Amino acid sequence: MSENQRSCVDCAMKGCDIAGGKRPQFCLTDSMPEDLRNEALEHYGDTEEGRILKAAAKVEHEGYMRWCRVRETMEFARRMGYRKIGIATCIGLISESRTLASILRSNGFEVFGISCKAGMVPKEDVGIGKECCDVGYYTCNPVLQAKMLNAQKTDLNILVGLCVGHDSLFYRNSEAPVTTLVAKDRVLAHNPVGALYTYGSYYKGLGGERSRSIRCPNNESTFKSDCPDQGMSGNLNREKDTVETMVRMYCAGMHGSTPPCPDCRGLLDYAMSRIDSCPFGEGKPRCDRCERHCYRGEMRDRMRSVMRYSGPRMIVRHPVMAIRHLLHREGITGIAPCYGSEIDPGEEQADRYDDRRPSYQADVLGFHAEWHTCIVFNVTLGQTPGGTDAWHPASRVSSH
Repeated sequence: MSENQRSCVDCAMKGCDIAGGKRPQFCLTDSMPEDLRNEALEHYGDTEEGRILKAAAKVEHEGYMRWCRVRETMEFARRMGYRKIGIATCIGLISESRTLASILRSNGFEVFGISCKAGMVPKEDVGIGKECCDVGYYTCNPVLQAKMLNAQKTDLNILVGLCVGHDSLFYRNSEAPVTTLVAKDRVLAHNPVGALYTYGSYYKGLGGERSRSIRCPNNESTFKSDCPDQGMSGNLNREKDTVETMVRMYCAGMHGSTPPCPDCRGLLDYAMSRIDSCPFGEGKPRCDRCERHCYRGEMRDRMRSVMRYSGPRMIVRHPVMAIRHLLHREGITGIAPCYGSEIDPGEEQADRYDDRRPSYQADVLGFHAEWHTCIVFNVTLGQTPGGTDAWHPASRVSSH
């Protein structure tokens, strides 16, 4: 990767989030054209874009870590003076859109919605091949959705689960501002970021050859992204997310500060720099088992205080993150998802197993034969009651 190709997605320090923060040499804040920065600032004057920016900032400030996105959307609309809300929905999420419309109406908004199949245009009429009719005879029509909402003169449009690409066409043709409430992901329960959280395990194959763990040859590098072909991947990113969540939780509870106060922000920046400069890279062990203790005494004591406060609360407020952290700490990487596992059982097993069956999940993870001798405990997420018995019918390991 050449220097002029690097950008914010190659930086792990987030130095632009705090005054005096440490930044890499390729930081865009330091290298962007001044006229481009000024041109962007002109949009935030006495304009609709300026009002949107300010209203969004107020919603973020008042609802940070307290309001769900549905409420944030309503609060934003109120601050902007929007009364008529448009909903552009996938036909497969019409039930969820009806619930959304009911919530909006009960809060005083006028609602007009349109599904992607409105108009009932056959796919072949717009040049789509017959093979695509296997998943529906009529085409999605995002341009029509946008045009209909434009005709209704909606103030704000909410996008609910339009397909990839179809959402782009809607954004391009909508006259009113658009916010996305649901990003469609049929495999991950419309939670596409789940693939990023599990990139180090189930979805590692998304990265192709680059998904392999690469140890940076320059152990003294402050930024892992300074090493050729080296980016932050699964385990380190998850550790960063966990540490940041715990520090924020500690500061909110102990100091009453959201976002973190300067002292906690300094501790968080220090922790991020320690993770970035870890010589073990993706093979980083637990800190308490590491042979190289890199925290200074004062910082180590402060981080222990954070862990003591936030640790017990994580299982309640962030259960998935807490369980993943505990499993990683014990060296266990196999968690059985109910749907969507991309682990390949091999051609000879492809006809024998359905990837939604617990017996398949156990076999592809390599636990079926020696489950009762290899694993101390197991965690099943989203399994049907009784389905966990199929993990090992002989031992009937209980699930918690």
